[in-house]
Amino acid sequence: MIQEKARKMIEEAVADRVSDIYLVPRGECYQVYHRIMDEREFVQDLAEEEVTAIISHFKFLAGLNVGEKRRSQQGSCDYDYGSGEISLRLSTVGDYRGKESLVIRLLYDNDKELKFWFEAAERLAEEIKGRGLYLFSGPVGSGKTTLAKCLNGIIPHLSVGDMYGQVIVNGKDTTEVEIHDLSSEIGMVFQNPEDQIFSIRVSDEVALGVECQGYTHAQIVERVDYAMSKLRITDLAKRLTFYLSGGQRQKVSIASNLAILPRIIILDDPTTDLDPI
Repeated sequence: MIQEKARKMIEEAVADRVSDIYLVPRGECYQVYHRIMDEREFVQDLAEEEVTAIISHFKFLAGLNVGEKRRSQQGSCDYDYGSGEISLRLSTVGDYRGKESLVIRLLYDNDKELKFWFEAAERLAEEIKGRGLYLFSGPVGSGKTTLAKCLNGIIPHLSVGDMYGQVIVNGKDTTEVEIHDLSSEIGMVFQNPEDQIFSIRVSDEVALGVECQGYTHAQIVERVDYAMSKLRITDLAKRLTFYLSGGQRQKVSIASNLAILPRIIILDDPTTDLDPI
């Protein structure tokens, strides 16, 4: 049974003190990887049908939408693997073929430090020299969103946890500057645009960030018109946000950030709700 195979997968991972389990589609099958501290190792190939059922099993337990196989989803659950119980954090994302990847992070009660399996800080410092478009890529669970939240101050101001080292953005230490002071310098579009849409109408949503910064009515109208024209969504101005498609919501979220005119905009998986061309 699939439940038994999933239970065995977690039990073996716990026995080896695995930090993350990766289920990644490769051709007509799936490959399973384990990450133990800084090292990632290949475990085995599994049939696509079997892994698809295992992914659905974990998504159901974590309260995720089992039928949604394209948009990224995150969830968590406490999992009974037979000889004990462990907390799991799950992240899924689909590709253009409709095949999902799943990362299962195992959260041990006595672990206080998690490490990724790569060291890239020195290489990043060499590559980022000024204005431009920079792409950060990596498997689900590799820390892309965590990095983004460190850059805009959500970590450590709003997210609970231990943070070591410094994050300097535009000459400012994010740990010493209030998050509302960073918002005018660095904007962020979340993986799920529904997490940051608060207004009923599209035009009000695009204007929200500018209004919070105390600009005049004329300046707000100018900023909103500029951002919506750049994203080609002026025809959506009077639409209700809860009637928009996923891709339209992402465009509205980008426009609301663009209207603030920040020096930096972080786009966290900005194409998850867009249909492939």
